Amino acid sequence: MSRRLPRRLPRRVLLAALVTGCTLVAIWVAAGYRVLGHPRLDTPTRADAVVVLGPQDEKGGFALGEQLVNQGVTPNLLLSIGSDQRGLVGHTCGGDVPPPAGNLTCFVADPDTTRGEARELARQAQLHGWRTVIVVTPTYHVERARMIFERCFGGRLELVAPQQPISAATWAYEFFYQSAGFAKMALQSGC
Repeated sequence: MSRRLPRRLPRRVLLAALVTGCTLVAIWVAAGYRVLGHPRLDTPTRADAVVVLGPQDEKGGFALGEQLVNQGVTPNLLLSIGSDQRGLVGHTCGGDVPPPAGNLTCFVADPDTTRGEARELARQAQLHGWRTVIVVTPTYHVERARMIFERCFGGRLELVAPQQPISAATWAYEFFYQSAGFAKMALQSGC
């Protein structure tokens, strides 16, 4: 009994597959560069509240949110703190540091994701009658956050990002993480 060896694919097919693969990767990188590196940012105007997405650090989003409150852009500051960050921002959220000029609300999103943060904002907005909200998040997260928050909040959203340096390693990690987040979001519907 003789065994037949599998036929090799023609060189043309392999070349076409390689070109197609390289083209798809180039499109993915170009789209990621545009969406993550150069998102549409808004200029903050008068708003009912500002929500700073987690995780928190005092040099980035928290500082920008606090600045917007202290400038009178909004009277309400919401801080999303991850369940693993209670101690890190505990001095601000009911601790030993006086809160900014306005009303401060700290919350742990359920689930502890951007979608959970959007749901909490929608709940707070309905409770307080907010129609305009500023969302503070890092540059690489702006477009995905905008899409998620638009699914949950029917009012006007303004998205801003703190001006802080981001390392090449962080950019590389976020490129893949945010890409996966967009894919996951495409599979989900509603808030």
